[in-house]
Amino acid sequence: MRSKLLSQNSQNVDWKLFTRQVTQILGLLKRCNVTRVFAILLGTVLAVFGGNFAAQAEEHPVLVELFTSQGCSSCPPADAVFAQIAQQPGIVALAFHVDYWDYIGWKDSFAQDLFSARQKLYARRNDKTMIYTPQVIVQGQDLLVGSKSMDIANAIKHHSHQDFGLALNVIRKGGGVDIIVEGTPRDPSLTPDVFLVEFIPNERVEILRGENKGKTIEYSNIVRSISLVGTAQGQKWVHSVPSVGSSVAVFVQDRDHGPVLAAQMLR
Repeated sequence: MRSKLLSQNSQNVDWKLFTRQVTQILGLLKRCNVTRVFAILLGTVLAVFGGNFAAQAEEHPVLVELFTSQGCSSCPPADAVFAQIAQQPGIVALAFHVDYWDYIGWKDSFAQDLFSARQKLYARRNDKTMIYTPQVIVQGQDLLVGSKSMDIANAIKHHSHQDFGLALNVIRKGGGVDIIVEGTPRDPSLTPDVFLVEFIPNERVEILRGENKGKTIEYSNIVRSISLVGTAQGQKWVHSVPSVGSSVAVFVQDRDHGPVLAAQMLR
């Protein structure tokens, strides 16, 4: 894990099975690379949670944000974990590539300062003095190390039970989308800001310099743009976006990087 100073209990898990699987995985450490180990570990975690998790997540989709960098040697294992997460039903997985490691030898081709700023604002909201890669933030609430599969899976399972009182529906309309938010937050102190994200589903990148020199890494759900489209008001709020790309996500989040209240993805 590479960090940077800012300027300013699960249920129904077969733990015996999990322990056996982890023991087997640790035995692989001497025989395979770390990226493969973490990908295997995530598959194990999702398997021991069982089928109920998928049904719960589909009812209340969970937003999983990864903050990563092509220039960070600690990130490939987390990128592999994230690729597995992105394939699961009921999860809106988005990778934000940050630019604050671009100076160490390789400029991330997907990075934007806007994404670095988003991570910094999360840190400040949660009284953290450091930002780092890889980091995963689940439903705007849990800030986790991006390669810690068990922590991530536990957080996803926990937040799949949350219901903030909003229903989000995103419908394709011509070359754009209609965004429909129904209901009002159960907590009246929450301000439901609505965000639209466009992303690239998959892309392989050959890293020619820096800490990951010589590696070709496959990235998933790479964010291209994020924009605030409005604030949901009343019992039914509708907003039309006339033109979007083929892969989009929409989420509703309490103002100033608070809890995510609803999320949906279209491919």
